[in-house]
Amino acid sequence: MRTVPDLGDKYKTLQGLVRLLGLEDAVALCNAYAGLLVYVPIRAPVEHPLRQLLSPAAWQALHGAYGGVRVDVPSAEPVLRAARNAELRARRTAGASVRELAVAYSLTPRRVSQILREGGANVC
Repeated sequence: MRTVPDLGDKYKTLQGLVRLLGLEDAVALCNAYAGLLVYVPIRAPVEHPLRQLLSPAAWQALHGAYGGVRVDVPSAEPVLRAARNAELRARRTAGASVRELAVAYSLTPRRVSQILREGGANVC
C-alpha cells in the first residue's frame, strides 16, 4: 500500500479522507466530486452514487463519520503528485536514469530534473 505524504494543514481534509477510506477509495471520491459539497445520506439505497463509487467498507466508514452532513471533497491531485514525485526520486536513487524516468512518467527530462532538484535528489 502506498503511503500518503504529509502535505500540511492545507490538505488535512484529504489526508483525513485517505485515513478514513483508504487511498484508492479516497482518490475515487475526490476524482468524482473534487471541489463539491457532497451530502452523505443517513439512509442510502444500494444504487446511490456514493455507494456505487466506494467499496462497501469505505462506504460504511464514510457513512459512519459523515452520515447526515455535507462533506467538502478536496482534489486528490496534490497528493497524487507528491506520491508520484516521491516514487520518481526513489527510482532515481535506485539507479534509474533521467530519461528512463521521463518515459516512465510521461514527463520531459527537464521536468524530471526539476522534480529531483526540488527533492534534493541527485540529478546528474
